[in-house]
Parts: sequence; structure tokens; C-alpha cells
Amino acid sequence: MYSYRSLPELGETWAGVTGVLRLGNGDTKLIPRDVMDLGRVDPPLDPSAVVINEVDYAQPGADNAEFIELKNTGVTGASLVGVSLAMVNGTEGNPNYRVIPLDGLGELEPGEIAVIGAEAVLMNLDPSVKRLALPVSIQNGPDGLRLTEASTGTIDALGYAGLSLEEGAVSVEDSELDEGVSLSRCGLDSGDNAQDFTLLSSSPGLDNPCE
Repeated sequence: MYSYRSLPELGETWAGVTGVLRLGNGDTKLIPRDVMDLGRVDPPLDPSAVVINEVDYAQPGADNAEFIELKNTGVTGASLVGVSLAMVNGTEGNPNYRVIPLDGLGELEPGEIAVIGAEAVLMNLDPSVKRLALPVSIQNGPDGLRLTEASTGTIDALGYAGLSLEEGAVSVEDSELDEGVSLSRCGLDSGDNAQDFTLLSSSPGLDNPCE
């Protein structure tokens, strides 16, 4: 139930009403401004502040603890409906070797984290952390990741181990991602991955342990 703290003036209009609005003002009634207001769907929340926050694509031996972490760095909610994570093969024109739709993650609140990972990672996350199963192994470098949305285009991109995408590359060798170590973002997104990412202890579903 929604209430209006003071009675509206005659002819007052609102951009939209969600839920049931009950007005206690005699014969007052709520009518749409025009037919376009009937059944109107609210626009999706802007996903442009969502970033690739942490990646662990290589472990000693079998790569069975891989994950990609996303974070909403904005001050408002961000919808991931219509957003995809492209996994980029850094050879022969940089084709995508897998594209993961992120619709199932729904909306991320400001500061909220989501993890796309192997079962061994997902099973140890706090129950409150949003997650998706990683459908394919993350290729070792030179490769990359790219967040995209149909109307926005590239939202964020990370190239590693020799591949440079829209925001450059992180100079790292696959062997440096030893057990329990991942590529982690620290600070605000500067647009330069070499500056934004460093090697830190893996922390899927948690804030990165930056100094």
C-alpha cells in the first residue's frame, strides 16, 4: 500500500505510480494522462557503473576454482537484464569463445557483488551473494572479458596476459595466479586496467583486500 503525505492539487501529475495508491479525498480519482501510461514498463536501471572487479582464471594443476566477480560501483541500482559477459579469445581477431547472458542476476544494489564461477567457488559463497554457474573454463592468456549491453555497447573490459582491449591490458603471467591469488580491482575505474588491477588474495563475493 502506498500513501500520499498531502492531498494532491487538482491537475497535478506524476511521472509514474508503482503499486496501489489510495487517495482519501472524497470523489478524487487517479487517471492516466494518456493511453501510453497504461501498462507502462519502467525503464531498466542503468548498468554502466557495473565493472569486472576480480578474476581468477588459473590455478596450479586443474583450473577448478575459477571465477569472475562483478560489482556495482554506482550510487543507484543497476539492472543486468540484457547485459552479457563475453569471454574473448586473444588470437585471430579476438573472437568471443563464449557469451554468458547475465539476466539471471537481476539487479545489483550500490556496492553489491555478483560471482560467475565454478561450483567449488559458488558453494563457499555467503548465501546472500548473487551467483551464476560458469558454463565453460576461463581460458588462460592472452585473453579477456567484456561486459556488453545492446544499447550501451561495451560497459567494461579486461584484457590479461598480453591481450589489450578497450581499457588496456594487465601485465600478468598465467603462472603468477598461484593458488589463492587473483586479478583484483582497487580504487575507482580509471579506464586503465594496468593501473586499476593488481594481484591480491582471492576474495570471491567479498570486497577486495586492497590496502
